[in-house]
Amino acid sequence: MEDIFHEIVKYPPSGYNKDGIYTSDDWTSISDIGKSFNGKILSVKDYLKVEGQYVNTVLMIMSALDCEYLTIEYIEVNQDEMANDIEICKKNMVLVSQEHSLN
Repeated sequence: MEDIFHEIVKYPPSGYNKDGIYTSDDWTSISDIGKSFNGKILSVKDYLKVEGQYVNTVLMIMSALDCEYLTIEYIEVNQDEMANDIEICKKNMVLVSQEHSLN
């Protein structure tokens, strides 16, 4: 069976320069929550919305292909940033949990 490769990104092609580097003012990781991009603060809710769209996109592709499982062979990760993101994620999970308990 032939391997199928998919890359899913949120960045529009117009945001890349001639060297393939993304140069637009946009967030790239969970550690960007609370920072301003294009005049808007990235909230936990906005971050989770986009991340949820990634998951839903993968599930739709899998459904369309009648695929029951997949293998992730590569994830682009900066080790120091990942450790920082895990800590931020833990803190944000507490915040999201508190937001839901207030509603």
